[in-house]
Amino acid sequence: MNVWKKFRIIASLLGILLAGYLAWQIYISFFAVDIKYVPRGDLYKTVTSPDERYTLRFYLSSGGATTGFAMLGIMEDQKTKEQRRVYWEYPCREVSVKWRRDVVIINDTRLNIWTEVYDFRLDQPIYPAK
Repeated sequence: MNVWKKFRIIASLLGILLAGYLAWQIYISFFAVDIKYVPRGDLYKTVTSPDERYTLRFYLSSGGATTGFAMLGIMEDQKTKEQRRVYWEYPCREVSVKWRRDVVIINDTRLNIWTEVYDFRLDQPIYPAK
């Protein structure tokens, strides 16, 4: 096999891989509505539940000069170390948290920590956790 033919085959395969990667990134950025694809950003605040079993960590992220700040809330079970994204708000620069048994109130949004997730992008922003 000629060297140029090998080069064209390898270049074609790399081009297909790059196109697939770019298509996946576009899908995640514009069409994926799952909160698991949301970027973390910088740690803004950590709040522990009254029984100290759960920790909510809030991350402040910015899309750059043309967008405002957004807040992502990740809950961690201190016993199992399992993490779950439970809160995504935009625009948002500050966060206030109140715990009440199995309910947490984040910026006046009431969530059951076992069963609900808040994502501002959806028509029904509070939905069942998976």
